[in-house]
Amino acid sequence: MSEAWFLELLGSVRDVARSHAMIRLAEHLDDAMLVAASEFHEAALILENQDGHGGQDRKAAGDIPGRGFH
Repeated sequence: MSEAWFLELLGSVRDVARSHAMIRLAEHLDDAMLVAASEFHEAALILENQDGHGGQDRKAAGDIPGRGFH
């Protein structure tokens, strides 16, 4: 499952919640999208470190192909 797909799914559910006047749920889904983006970013950094890149030449997760979730 790609990060973009997951964030799009959360966004779609949030939009449905908003359209049905479920404001608190929509706000929680906004928060969930931020948490998910943060988790994806952290996972990318961990994987990068495990690949032997250390702290050198680190790319932001948004700069890595397939991780455009800024």
